Amino acid sequence: MIISYNHKKKLILFFRYVLAIPKTLIFNFRYFKLPVALKFPVIVSHNTRFIHLGGRIEIGVIKPGIVRIGFGSVDTIDFKSRRTLFMLDGTLRFRGKAKIGYGSALSVTGTLDIGHNFQISSASTIICAEAITIGNDTLLSWDILIMDTDQHTISCQLSEKRVNPNKRITIGDHVWIGARCTILKGSVIPGNTVVASATLFSGNTFDEEHTAIGGTPPAILKTNIQWHE
Repeated sequence: MIISYNHKKKLILFFRYVLAIPKTLIFNFRYFKLPVALKFPVIVSHNTRFIHLGGRIEIGVIKPGIVRIGFGSVDTIDFKSRRTLFMLDGTLRFRGKAKIGYGSALSVTGTLDIGHNFQISSASTIICAEAITIGNDTLLSWDILIMDTDQHTISCQLSEKRVNPNKRITIGDHVWIGARCTILKGSVIPGNTVVASATLFSGNTFDEEHTAIGGTPPAILKTNIQWHE
């Protein structure tokens, strides 16, 4: 019997969910009180590495599997060779449905606020040391880096005052960020925006919605657009 490609993918996904049971148990009982933990609002792939399970998690909607970490269906990313990394020592807030695709990395020591119907396709990184806010219905492609910190302190030689403080990143509702984009501290992306692949935001701010933005430095490429999943 020849198994179709789609049927094979469903079987693989089924076994991945079975393998996810141990880490899903650890995660839910670590972060939630018993009545919530027993509903298993977060499902965690066995291919996820827990670097640090500190801080706290807030979930706006409590449903089984409303948040999924380390899953996905991107054919160009090798599930076996790309582990999902999770490090939390701050506050991670999910306001609804969210999927963190496999091979991605979350490092949160500040406050990361994620809106409803959020998705990372795969292999993207979010580093939050201050505050990152992401609106509803936002889609991230692969190989994206979002970070609100320089990771290292730079200070004035004379006064020792820090000259590179962390700065909040704000991403509006219904934003699609293309592959290999970099979103650095202080950046503001308005709602209903498409960010072209390989765009670099380095503290750039925009306020006009329904636009396509791209380039380095970023600029508005098209206006009056609407994107669809």
